[in-house]
Amino acid sequence: MEKAKRLIILSIIILFIVIMMLVVIIINLNKENKNEDKKEIINTNSYITSSLVKDENEFFTIKRIVNKYYGYVNYLDYNFAQVQLKDDDKNNLKEQYFEKGKEFLKDILIDEYTQTEDLLKYANKKINITKMEKCNYNNLDIYIVNIEYDKESTDIVVFSDYSNSTYSIMPKEYFNDIENIQSIIKNLDIKYIDKNKNNEIKKVELTDQQICLQYYSDYIDLIKNNQEKAYEKLDESYREKRFGSLDNFKKYIKENLNDISIDMLSKYQVKDQNEYNEYMCVDKNGRYYIFNVTSAMNYTLFLDTYTVDLPEFIEEYNSASNQKKMALNINKIISAINQKDYEYVYSKLDETFKQNYYNNQESLEAFIKENLFNKNKASFQEYSSEQNLGIYKVRIEKEYQDGEQAPEGKNAEFQNLNIIMKLGQGTDFFMSFSIGE
Repeated sequence: MEKAKRLIILSIIILFIVIMMLVVIIINLNKENKNEDKKEIINTNSYITSSLVKDENEFFTIKRIVNKYYGYVNYLDYNFAQVQLKDDDKNNLKEQYFEKGKEFLKDILIDEYTQTEDLLKYANKKINITKMEKCNYNNLDIYIVNIEYDKESTDIVVFSDYSNSTYSIMPKEYFNDIENIQSIIKNLDIKYIDKNKNNEIKKVELTDQQICLQYYSDYIDLIKNNQEKAYEKLDESYREKRFGSLDNFKKYIKENLNDISIDMLSKYQVKDQNEYNEYMCVDKNGRYYIFNVTSAMNYTLFLDTYTVDLPEFIEEYNSASNQKKMALNINKIISAINQKDYEYVYSKLDETFKQNYYNNQESLEAFIKENLFNKNKASFQEYSSEQNLGIYKVRIEKEYQDGEQAPEGKNAEFQNLNIIMKLGQGTDFFMSFSIGE
């Protein structure tokens, strides 16, 4: 009996030990699983997400910083070619500017970067920002800026401490490629930026008109200096329908270059189209530049209002009477004539009318040049309709440009046209015309 009792006690002890071992194993397994989960979370959360800068004021605030930085870089190899000095004096002056440039750069570059001589290759180059992304780390806004210069590209990183209105710059020479910027940002672990005499952030605040002018000026610069990129900037469907090829676009630029200027805009309009902002610019010659902007300085555009129907035109057209629709279509024709887009005008002629009077586009072009003006505007006179046709008597007046005026004692030059139009599906139409009294 005593022996059986001992055996039971021993069995209970062994069972208890086994249970305890199992408990320990389970606890350790749970710990490992929790650590793995925690590790996954840390890795996910440690990734710094970035996005394109959308606000134009923010973009141009950073652009000002970037321009100032490259202005200091220019001091490293200042161009004194046009300065009337002896060679020795030029060399002494270059040395002074070099030291001054190094002093400036020391104030705005991150503390860890000291090889300012490596930046000489950017001196006296035209700098263009092609992309600007933003992320946030340690409560600092960090901007990754892609730069084009001499058909090459580089990147710089701008650390901005808005609480102190200060910034610091990390050039591409500090990191190997864009992929390892994340780890470098973490390793630098910058929490604040002390202020000095050269690293103050001065925020830019532009009006809608100034923003429109920035987009307009940017595109005019492309037209004059990089027509391939100017062509790529056009909305794809518009580009194919309006020009069809880069050669046709270059031909258009060549024929209209005298009308393309960088003067102040005569009109502008800003609209929020939900997925993008629309900036409509009209220059002093009545030319349209319609920018669809998805992020700051990231845009596609249209160069007229007739090749592809804009959302606001479709909305107005669909709610208009037949008389108003005809007037809207005539305005398209006048806009195309003013832009010398005779192909569009010819495509809108009724087929029978073409065969009888204008066998080819050149004959229509000759008529327009002989009877109308370099710049035209329509004044709508009388409207009537017969069956499914609309008939409009229209007075086409010469539109005088800046500095021009009608001959003394005479009214503005004009031509009367009788226009017959058949409305088609959607916003389509076909027309014929004759000289009026």
